[in-house]
Amino acid sequence: MINWLRIEEASIVVDVVETGTSDDLFFGMYCESLPANCWNSTSTHVIFSTECNSVEHIFSVELQTGSITRLTDTPGCWLVRDIQGDQMLASVSCIDMSPALVVASLKNFQKGTSLSWKYLDPVTRIPGIKWQFKSHLPRIPHPVYSSLTYESIVLQPSNRTSKGLILFPHGGPHSVFTAGYMSFSLSMAKLGFTVALVNYRGSTGFGEASIRSLVGNIGDADVKDVHQCAEEILEEFGLDREKVAVFGESHGGFLAAHLIGQYPDFYKAAAIYDAVTNLVTMVPVTDIPDWVHSEANVTGYSPGKVPTAEVNAYLYSKSPVAYINNIKAPTMVLVSGKDKRVPLLKAQNSTRVCYIERSNQDTCTLRTFTIEKKCYKLEDKS
Repeated sequence: MINWLRIEEASIVVDVVETGTSDDLFFGMYCESLPANCWNSTSTHVIFSTECNSVEHIFSVELQTGSITRLTDTPGCWLVRDIQGDQMLASVSCIDMSPALVVASLKNFQKGTSLSWKYLDPVTRIPGIKWQFKSHLPRIPHPVYSSLTYESIVLQPSNRTSKGLILFPHGGPHSVFTAGYMSFSLSMAKLGFTVALVNYRGSTGFGEASIRSLVGNIGDADVKDVHQCAEEILEEFGLDREKVAVFGESHGGFLAAHLIGQYPDFYKAAAIYDAVTNLVTMVPVTDIPDWVHSEANVTGYSPGKVPTAEVNAYLYSKSPVAYINNIKAPTMVLVSGKDKRVPLLKAQNSTRVCYIERSNQDTCTLRTFTIEKKCYKLEDKS
């Protein structure tokens, strides 16, 4: 047991991971917080869940040595729920398996050996679905982080011909899709569509280098990654190129809006939910104006400082609104009435711009639905 009273200065136990390690596939700690009960019985190991590429595993860290051990093997989404003594309660799910509770003993576990998990719930598999991971090598490598790759999770109906491809980039942009149970994408696959969950460069779970590679490159590198994913999946699975749609929320909506503007003949339909469409108009109304400047790599931001015309022009060039005159795809716009990150006012302004810009063309159908719910756990109490 660690004698905390004898520790006189802070030390780093788990450092930032640039690109991941090969032994335990550890790419860094991306958990929002440690579990409330995260210690083994001797208080020598901290146990937590974190993302590793497109999966989520449980790890232990031996505090005195910094040794990291992965405690789970099966791909999917493993989450620590509680630890009492040497008994750990966790949940596990995957794309075609709903979440189940499992328990394992931490007593005498050693590096290189797997825990023996006992399922407390029956395993429920979803029939009619097949899925796989796909790795993608960017056609245009980053000038500094040239070895980076990215992934997608592809869901397909297993018992019928696919009706088409639905591309689904995540929001954030620094978040990730893991291979856990997600009813939304599963339902689209059950309806007969091929669904690609895209973890473009900048996603968490791929190391710090991947995250840094996107700074200053939003609206470009992430858009290219998602589009390349679509092209490769269409080619590999022999899907109909005339049946490609894209859906996204927040930064995923930002990407979806970019895609239908930058590749207007490729995408045949789109749905965007609380999408970031104009970085310039987002700054004065969002609760995270610093996010805009950070992701666009604009230095010198201050809450009381008015952006220069040059900065606004630069932010506009990275925004989907810069490509709005190109859009041909029917587009559904969904906005949340109480979202403070991408506020309703901004969404309404973006929608109004769409109407004005596209009013003389019959090729673009725009429907807006206002959803009265809070997002990002940020609700205006006034």
